[in-house]
Amino acid sequence: MTKKMLGVDLAEDASKLQEEKFGFKGVDCVEHAPDVKLPTLIAGMKADIYGSDAERGNDMQHIFDALTTEKKLHFFGPGTDNPFGCGLRFEGYGYYNYHPEALIEFLNKHTGGVSAPAEVQPAAEFKLEKDEDHPNCQQCGVAFGFPRPRRHHCRVCGRVLCSKCSAKQVDNDRACTACWVHDEVKKMNVSGAKDPETNFETTVLIDAPASTVWQILTSGDCSWSSSLQSIEGEIKEGAEVNVKFKFAGLDFDVKHTVKDFQDGVQFSWSDEIGHGISNNHLFRVEAIDETHCRFINNDELIGGDPIVRYSVLREMKASYELQNEELKDEAEARHAAE
Repeated sequence: MTKKMLGVDLAEDASKLQEEKFGFKGVDCVEHAPDVKLPTLIAGMKADIYGSDAERGNDMQHIFDALTTEKKLHFFGPGTDNPFGCGLRFEGYGYYNYHPEALIEFLNKHTGGVSAPAEVQPAAEFKLEKDEDHPNCQQCGVAFGFPRPRRHHCRVCGRVLCSKCSAKQVDNDRACTACWVHDEVKKMNVSGAKDPETNFETTVLIDAPASTVWQILTSGDCSWSSSLQSIEGEIKEGAEVNVKFKFAGLDFDVKHTVKDFQDGVQFSWSDEIGHGISNNHLFRVEAIDETHCRFINNDELIGGDPIVRYSVLREMKASYELQNEELKDEAEARHAAE
């Protein structure tokens, strides 16, 4: 994980430190696999970036190969015949909830055979439950009353629910958590063959003139930001600037070429940032009136491994949202002092 996210493999050092402080090493699943005597199913997301890379191969495959008992390997997600989600590990935890066939087949084989199937009932026609039939929320049991809690309906299953139990949305309609989960998993299945997202957009409204925000952004002094340390060089079309910033606990020093420059309004850059991934970044200041503006801080990552790219993008968005708030605070403080 540290090698993927930070570029430094700390596993060996962590193992040594653990042995020094606590007297035992981490468990090596490959080493101890031959000790397993029961039939074993190894299953998971094949594209999980923390479980595989080109250098060492796939951890689950190594564990499977080391097993000496009866065994089965079941991969799912991108790059397999069982598409599901975008390849992120947490998505794989819910795979068997919706695609249990392989798991049931394995359990049937080793725990006494197939049980008699339950009689299949036809799907019930959707209808909204009547308010007067339900004095209590059908999910949590809270009693309805005036002025709170009020009755709501899940527009997917039709149940009468309180606001907390119907706080999700499916196709812009109010829904309960269970119906929302089913909809999310359905979307994962549909998007299984697609690459993860490549871009994000962030924006913040600032109670200060656009000129104040632009001056802060292009001055090169970034003491107001916890992530962006400095931008060295003149910001103009075609100029090369040196950007120093902190990300994921590490210091970076990256050269960028300015493009799409509009004085007082915007600039961007597009350069490779490592591992075959290129970074298309836009800073834009839009004046609303003389004392208010909108700051836009967008990014797009292209190229490289799609799963690594998605992980980096997710971390970057959180960093930029914080940066937006810091710029807002600085600009509003300067404007108030004028």
